[in-house]
Amino acid sequence: MQKVQRTARMDRRVQKTKRAITHALADLLQEKKLDDITITELCRVADINRKTFYMHFSSLEDVFQYIVNGIRTGFFEIQQQFNSSAGYELRASISLQLERINADLPYFQALAKGNEYHRLYMEIMQVMEDARLQFTHSTENTVKYVLRFLHGAYLATLTDWLRDPEGRTYQDVSEFYINSALRVREAYQIDDVV
Repeated sequence: MQKVQRTARMDRRVQKTKRAITHALADLLQEKKLDDITITELCRVADINRKTFYMHFSSLEDVFQYIVNGIRTGFFEIQQQFNSSAGYELRASISLQLERINADLPYFQALAKGNEYHRLYMEIMQVMEDARLQFTHSTENTVKYVLRFLHGAYLATLTDWLRDPEGRTYQDVSEFYINSALRVREAYQIDDVV
C-alpha cells in the first residue's frame, strides 16, 4: 500500500513540475521566440533547477511538442467521447473543449499571444483535421474542405477571444461557433462532420 501512495504522490509531483515548465514557456513565448529562450531562463521562471528540467525534458523544443501533444490528446479524447453511430455531438464537444480552456485560461491566453502561436495554430489545425477525419464516415472530398473551413473558423474565433475577451465568456464563443457550424452542416447536408 505504501508503494502505491508514493507512486501517486510522485505522479502528482511530476505533473506539477511539467505544468510549471509548460506554463513558464507559455509566458516566455509572449516576449521571445522559442529559439531565443534559454533553459536557464525557463528554469528561473518555472522556479526549478536545470537538473529538474532535464529529468522531464531534453530541450525547449521537447517542451513545445509536449504542449502540442497535450492539446492533441485532449482533442482526440473529446472526439472519441462525442462521436457515435448517430453522428457527432457538436454542442457537447465544443462546450467541453471551451470549458477545459477556460479552466486554465491564463495559460491558453499566453499561448495565443505567444511568438510561436502561428506554428502552434498550424499544428492544432492538423490535429483537428486528423481527429475529425478519423471519426467521419464520409469519403467525399468536400468533407475535407468543410472541415478545414470549420476548424479555421473555430481557431480564429478562439484566438480572437483568447487574445482579447472583451467581456465575452467561453459560453458566448461556444454558442457563436456552434450556431455557425450548424448552418454550414445544413448548407452542405453533412451530418457526421459537425
